Amino acid sequence: MIRNHLGTIVLALAATTLAPSVPAAALAQTTVTISGGLNMASVALSEDEGVSPESVTRLAIGMSAGIPMSERLGLHLGAAYSQKGLSANVFGADITTEINYLEFTALAGIPLSSGDRASVHLLAGPALAFKLSCQASASFMGESLSEDCGDDGPKSMDLGLAGGARLEIGLSARLGVSLGALYNLGLTNMDDGDGSGTIRSRVLTLQAGVVLTGG
Repeated sequence: MIRNHLGTIVLALAATTLAPSVPAAALAQTTVTISGGLNMASVALSEDEGVSPESVTRLAIGMSAGIPMSERLGLHLGAAYSQKGLSANVFGADITTEINYLEFTALAGIPLSSGDRASVHLLAGPALAFKLSCQASASFMGESLSEDCGDDGPKSMDLGLAGGARLEIGLSARLGVSLGALYNLGLTNMDDGDGSGTIRSRVLTLQAGVVLTGG
């Protein structure tokens, strides 16, 4: 799966470089965005076992490259340190699971001009996350415990479908700012156990960043 994902990225980059139908002026507007924001993360359970997961607010920091494919389509390749997780009350105990990922995205973007200096990009595409660490903590009757998830934690890789929008405002020919929202819908079962139920991640990311435009 990882090899196919990387192959898709390489082919897309090659198409951007070689396709004669892409105007040189469009290729010159490749952008790099450095962003940070908040993840509102939780999970969806396929089976109701008396547990109602609640969201946790965590951090996301990353960067992406926006590569114009044509006047109406772009490719946004991103990498981010993304903190996810969930919280729940189980038999009176407050349990929080914090999972940290290195996440890669390959999003198709449709640019919509909204002024001389502003543009909105509609984004959609796959998101592939690799687990870096997992910590579980519990609090019950004034006592607290925190430990590594170990073998009972989520799988080492998570695949999702991301979609959202980003507003970019140019401050000069080379510098701008961005505001965006991205919803990541987990497609794979995070649970590494033998149970019949599934656990899928759900993350809403709100982010702001600095946009650097290449020449």
